[in-house]
Amino acid sequence: MPAAVRDGWPRHNTMFLNHGVTGVDSAVDRIRSAGGHADDPVETDHGRSASCTDVQGPPFAIHEGDSCGHRRLSYLTFEVTDSARARAFVSATFGSSFRSGSHDDGWQVDELYPMAGLHSRHRQPTVVPMYVVDDIGAIMNGVRAAGGIADDPQRQPCGPVTSCLDDQSIRVYLGKIS
Repeated sequence: MPAAVRDGWPRHNTMFLNHGVTGVDSAVDRIRSAGGHADDPVETDHGRSASCTDVQGPPFAIHEGDSCGHRRLSYLTFEVTDSARARAFVSATFGSSFRSGSHDDGWQVDELYPMAGLHSRHRQPTVVPMYVVDDIGAIMNGVRAAGGIADDPQRQPCGPVTSCLDDQSIRVYLGKIS
């Protein structure tokens, strides 16, 4: 675990997830049945969508269609208070399955892009994105020069990874994927 997490850096991120789904109305029904909140779907300039809240509080949205995202965004870490509740909600809502991850009470989320993991026992739910970078040292130096904090890279199975905090207390991971 990066020192940034162990040393009590802020845990709350401002990432807002917008999931692409097939059938917004049926997704709203699944969210509500799983204990979450979903507003009635509305038509927007970008298609049909609904604002939602999951069972542990974080807001998200759903929209009709594909959400392949930016290719530099490679991984999402969902830090949750209760992994059993989070897994039940995500499974019931989006049909994802889970397999044991590399941390105690950590889980890999199947059928999700970008790849994602879920880790339990956090004070409040948050999502920490991981971006693929070509030169991790140069990006770390840039983070530090701009007033942020970057841990020294830790070797992970995917390659070197660093935890960073920007000058506005938003935490991200950077990785040079091997």
